[in-house]
Amino acid sequence: FGGKSSQEVLERTARGEYAMDDKKGWGNVSPDAKRAVRGLLEFDPARRTTSAQALADPWFKKAYEESIRRRDQRQEQLGASREQPAKADQKAEQEPASPTPPTR
Repeated sequence: FGGKSSQEVLERTARGEYAMDDKKGWGNVSPDAKRAVRGLLEFDPARRTTSAQALADPWFKKAYEESIRRRDQRQEQLGASREQPAKADQKAEQEPASPTPPTR
């Protein structure tokens, strides 16, 4: 929702008027994402996308699955980086300690 003044923004919001202009950051948003957002922003409650409908929407499902995939990749990367120092510690424990010369 945009406007030249706060009052205009409030009035446009109350009427459900908005634009998904490329200039306003919507240029790289997919048509499916715009459709999903439009459904959620529908002014008429009888026509507005419900939460159950949103969860069943293919775009939301795909976005959710992608976020889970990225989360799992991060966890795997963290696990691998934590395992490397642990393996080095295990190797050091398995190697016999070298005798230290007596100090005088």
